[in-house]
Amino acid sequence: MIEVAKNIFKGIAPNNRYKVTFSKIDIFSEFARDDYHVLVSNVDIPPQEFQEAMLIMWGLKRNIAASIDFDPLTMTIVCDPHLKIRNAFEKWHGQIFNKEYWLVNYLETYCSDIQIDILSKKNTLVKRYMFEKAYPQTIGSLKLGYGEKESYLEFTVNFRYLTMNSETKTNVL
Repeated sequence: MIEVAKNIFKGIAPNNRYKVTFSKIDIFSEFARDDYHVLVSNVDIPPQEFQEAMLIMWGLKRNIAASIDFDPLTMTIVCDPHLKIRNAFEKWHGQIFNKEYWLVNYLETYCSDIQIDILSKKNTLVKRYMFEKAYPQTIGSLKLGYGEKESYLEFTVNFRYLTMNSETKTNVL
C-alpha cells in the first residue's frame, strides 16, 4: 500500500521534518544565541471539529455546524542539561496567574503566536500552521528513573490558543 501511495503521490510526507517558532514572548530571549535551540521531539497538531446544533425545520430534525472547537496543541520538549528550557516554560506559566494576589493577568501579557512549519525532504516549506494568542495550559511532569540508559528527559506542554490557521505551499517538490 505504501508503494502504491508513493507512485500515485510521487512520495510520502515525512513526519520528522518540522520547525516550531514562538513569537511575541520574551521568556526565550536568553536562548537567542546561535548555539541553543529548543528541541521539540513531538508535535500533535490538533484536529478541527465542528460543534453541532439541532435545527428543526418543517418537522425535520437536522444537525448543522454551529461553531468550531479547537483541541489543545501538544508538544513534547527535550530538556537541556541545566533545565533552562523547563524553567522558561515555568516562568511563562507564572506570567499567566499571579499567585500573590490570586489574579489572572491580561491575555495580551502572556500570549505567544506559535508557528509550525512542515518541511519537505529538501527542507522546503510544505504547510504552515499558525496558532494565535497561545499560552501553556499544562506543563507536564518530568519522569525520572534508572530504567532506560539512552533516554532523554522530556516534558509535555499543552497549549490553548484563540484560533488556528493554516496555509499550504504549492509546487514544493
